[in-house]
Amino acid sequence: LSPESATSFNLGAIFQQGGLNASIDYYNFDFEDTIIVESQDAVVAAALAALADPTAPQGILNRLTFDGGTQSAGTIARIRTNIVNGPDVQTSGVDLRADYTFDDLFGAEITLGGEATIVLEYDVGDYIVEDVTIAGFDGLGQLNRDNFGRPIPETKANFFANYARGIHNLRADMRYISEYDDLRPSITGNGKTIDSFTSFDLTYNLDLTDEYGFRAFVSGQNITDEDPPFARLDLNYDPYPHPSYGRVIKVGATATFG
Repeated sequence: LSPESATSFNLGAIFQQGGLNASIDYYNFDFEDTIIVESQDAVVAAALAALADPTAPQGILNRLTFDGGTQSAGTIARIRTNIVNGPDVQTSGVDLRADYTFDDLFGAEITLGGEATIVLEYDVGDYIVEDVTIAGFDGLGQLNRDNFGRPIPETKANFFANYARGIHNLRADMRYISEYDDLRPSITGNGKTIDSFTSFDLTYNLDLTDEYGFRAFVSGQNITDEDPPFARLDLNYDPYPHPSYGRVIKVGATATFG
């Protein structure tokens, strides 16, 4: 294998005025010699095409083991894929963040803000397996189950509100993942589009460090107990971007003596 390499650049800006802090950052990566595991689906498709067309490159058939001495889609027993240097990958996107702090609103400090990552492109080039050209693909907004890619939702975002007053601090978060599609030809109807996912977290902190050397917190993750959206996968959801847990409550405390 050759080392994977990338050419990258980014361009950003930061704005601050009063209680407002904001930033925007554009990133661009051009990967070469990406290290991948060859796609099983692509290898099988190329092999079946070779069986149907004797003039096509036949070396791809060595990647399959067939049962019963008959070479057909129904007798495939084993598929061999390799770790190889794969295609070029071009990806770019924008990271956004902004928050505003009210220093003294009804005797408290209140901060409202959010951050988001928006992927603008995820283009994968062609690559060669046993003299067969495996076509590239646009992975943006896709599950990418039938290739070596990963799920690429277009947008992930987190919005928050924080209330701080004396020994009390309360924070609420809303987390959002946009929908994306499962483009496998066999998938129709329910699961063709993996729905967007929104969850809410809430955390309260009590800080008595100065008076008693004591701190405590209680937090709830996914407090509305949202299930991850349905996907046509073994677990019936996609564990890569979506959490597997439902509502989680945590309680903790620390004390300092001496």
